Amino acid sequence: MIKCPACGRDNLAGSIFCSTCGHRFDAPSTFAPVGLPPRPKKKWLLAAIVLLAAGLTVFLVTRTADTDPTVPVPGAATGVGGLQADPKVAQTEQRLATVVSALNRWLKQHLSYPELAELLVRDDFLKPTDFDDAWGRRVDYERLDAQRYRLCSRGPDNLPKTEDDVCLGGRP
Repeated sequence: MIKCPACGRDNLAGSIFCSTCGHRFDAPSTFAPVGLPPRPKKKWLLAAIVLLAAGLTVFLVTRTADTDPTVPVPGAATGVGGLQADPKVAQTEQRLATVVSALNRWLKQHLSYPELAELLVRDDFLKPTDFDDAWGRRVDYERLDAQRYRLCSRGPDNLPKTEDDVCLGGRP
């Protein structure tokens, strides 16, 4: 068990983030989950899944954006007169899209989304730094159920569930 220095909560050994407050532990590069065997690498299968997931993601994002006004379109954060409000918002949307792609690949393999974001790192779907937004802070991942999740950056104010949050899948 790892004790969080920020809130004092006990977390699973090998965790990258505190499950309560989201504090990032100091040594993500020494990530070594206990009791979980390493996954064998199948590069050709991974390449096929990445291509399929990318195509499916583009299809779903364009289809959902056309039908659901609460779903932001990556790169669509604009300010007055259609000018880009903050380039970090667009960067964060791109980083969230990378996480979404990995989540979709995970879903295809496991038929449900992961309970913890760390599993995406363990199984080589993402690097620990892929969870950082453009402000250098980790994004929040919450599995709502086997087929739904919430993925948000806390935005420039670093406060959860505020108007400046950058989310894929709708506002918090």
